[in-house]
Amino acid sequence: MTSNPDEAELAMLKLADMVVTELHHHSRPQSALIIAKRLKIRMSTLMRCLAYLGDAEIDGQRGLGWVLLHQDDDRLLLSLSGRGRSVCDDNAAQADESVR
Repeated sequence: MTSNPDEAELAMLKLADMVVTELHHHSRPQSALIIAKRLKIRMSTLMRCLAYLGDAEIDGQRGLGWVLLHQDDDRLLLSLSGRGRSVCDDNAAQADESVR
């Protein structure tokens, strides 16, 4: 990423935050289709975001590894990895401290 992110990069960062926040509310894997519907985004948009949040390597860049993808028959399930949950917990703790 450049030091001056463009609108598309900012939109993807906002979407990534929304996906991670939604998954943080659930202890069990969630259907990717249901997550897309809840966030009112297309499945293709969610999949692009998951390339950034998952651990796949694309064009020599490894994803953050915050979201795990599980295939259950024909359903794609999403959950936070231990690393992703830890980041969310740390951010929530920092937010709580700043409110005090």
